[in-house]
Amino acid sequence: MPRTITTTVYEFEELDDDAKQNAIESHNLARAGEGSPWEHEWRDTLNTAIQALDLEHRNWYLETESLTPRDRAVGELEGVRAWKWLHNNDVPEVIGEIGSCPFTGYCGDESFLEPLRTFLRRPEAGTDLDQLFRECLQSWARDWEADDEYQRSEEVVSGLLVDECVEFTKDGERV
Repeated sequence: MPRTITTTVYEFEELDDDAKQNAIESHNLARAGEGSPWEHEWRDTLNTAIQALDLEHRNWYLETESLTPRDRAVGELEGVRAWKWLHNNDVPEVIGEIGSCPFTGYCGDESFLEPLRTFLRRPEAGTDLDQLFRECLQSWARDWEADDEYQRSEEVVSGLLVDECVEFTKDGERV
C-alpha cells in the first residue's frame, strides 16, 4: 500500500554546524573520483611548458618526476653558463613578464615559471639547468596541490553549495 513521506528540506545556510560539515564532506567525497577541479588547466600548463622550452618529461610520479632539456649536455650547464644558454635560446622572450601567464593564460604558468624567472634575474653558481627545471616542476606541483586543497576547502564548498541552491535534509544529506 502506498504511503506518503514528508521531508523538510533546508538550504545550506539553514543547517546547523554539524549538518554543514556533513554536507561539505559528502560533496568532497562525491567529487573524489573526478580529480582536481582545475586538473586540465594545470596539466595544460605543464604540457605547454614542455613544448615551449623543448624539455623532456621523465616519470609521471610526482616524487620522482624530472624535466630536462632534450639535449642532455645542456642540462649540465651551471650558473652563468646556464643563464647565457637561456638567453641565447630566447627563453626570457618565450616566458614573458611576470604575471603574463604566457603558456595557457592560467595561473599554473606562473607557478611553473617562478624559479626560472628568479634564476634569470640572479643566476646561482652550482645550479644547473636540470636542477632548475626540476625546481620549476616542484613549484608547479606544490601550487597545484595547494589549489586542489583550497578548491575542496570549507570556504569554497560552502559557497558553491549556497550558489547552486542545493537542498538538504536536517542532517546535511543532499535531497
